[in-house]
Amino acid sequence: MNGRFIYDIASFLSEQDERLLPTKLATTLASVASFDAWSIVCFETDKAPTVIDYRDQRPVKTDYCESHYLEDPFFLAAKNEVLPGAYQVTEIAPRNFQSTAYCQNYLAATNGFSDQIGYICSVGDGKTVVITLTRSATYKPFRASELAEFQLIAPLVTVALQRIWTSRNELQGTQSQAPEEDVTKKRANVAFDSFGATTLSPREHQIVRLLISGESAKSIARILGITPGTTQNHIKHIYLKLGVSSRGELFGRFIDELTQCEAA
Repeated sequence: MNGRFIYDIASFLSEQDERLLPTKLATTLASVASFDAWSIVCFETDKAPTVIDYRDQRPVKTDYCESHYLEDPFFLAAKNEVLPGAYQVTEIAPRNFQSTAYCQNYLAATNGFSDQIGYICSVGDGKTVVITLTRSATYKPFRASELAEFQLIAPLVTVALQRIWTSRNELQGTQSQAPEEDVTKKRANVAFDSFGATTLSPREHQIVRLLISGESAKSIARILGITPGTTQNHIKHIYLKLGVSSRGELFGRFIDELTQCEAA
């Protein structure tokens, strides 16, 4: 278990703002292995899933919740009361999974599909909370060593999902009472914390925040105490990992992130 995971799980456990918990959990899991999309949903028999939070270019709240979820192996696993834990999608999916309509028309529809792992957690009253971590075709499938580590931390993730579900229910009773300005600020903070968090290194994530805040490469180098050349190299890697080619595109992706935070 690497040092970054220990640091991130400690950050999750000490987090006081319940709205940040889903993002904190996804960031923690990214310290095991990178992925470019994640979602946390609650499945309930004979009902459409409840989306708790997500960072995904696919239309989670529309296409997935309206129909595609019915073919999702994780929904079917929850419906069949599979034991809580970590599962690579191929463990619970049909043998020809990558040729199924669900995989072709939903998972692979945006940027292709490489692999997916999910954690299943029963929260009582016939409800099951699942977090899925998805790799597009720009990634290779998870390595055996990464899958083994995901399995190792399953008990911690299950407890984290239970906390997220409990906190969500408590927040629903108080959210309407919060001033709109405070809610907007918290959403912006969530977007800053989550943008690129599962794909970028901690240093790259730090630089992204400064870029979005309007800092130049030269000022970023001064703020972080690194050379301008090192800063430019980081920016090139950031653009490559996030699939953008300019600061304007980067800011556009951040606006998409902020929009998802408002929708979640």
